[in-house]
Amino acid sequence: MTSNIKQQVVPRHHRSNFSHNRLSGLAHRQSGKITNHAITLAFGLFTIIFCAALGFFYLQQVLGTASQGSEVHTLEAKIDELSEKQRQLELQGAELRSIRQVEQNVKEKLNLVDIDTVAYLVPVPGSVAFLEK
Repeated sequence: MTSNIKQQVVPRHHRSNFSHNRLSGLAHRQSGKITNHAITLAFGLFTIIFCAALGFFYLQQVLGTASQGSEVHTLEAKIDELSEKQRQLELQGAELRSIRQVEQNVKEKLNLVDIDTVAYLVPVPGSVAFLEK
């Protein structure tokens, strides 16, 4: 069985008007002209990239602020600790300078004792000490 359909073969240089217009439209689109579709696509990509960059910058700022906040908290705790230590050292210094503590240190470290009465030497009149050469 053979088909009864007639086929018409048109040489390339004699194409029909429809196919010629379609091919020239494709060639026209590919010739480097910027269309509205290309502009919309480029603007959309630019918007997405810009929003992603802003989001990244925002996250970087938030994380930096959070880490600085924790550092500030740590430093404040250290300041409180050092202030307490300074207060304790000042109290210890004041205690060591007290008269009671000084007397106790003199008795313990220098082995000195308290006296009951004080006796003074009376200078003899007419006697003068001098140095012989």
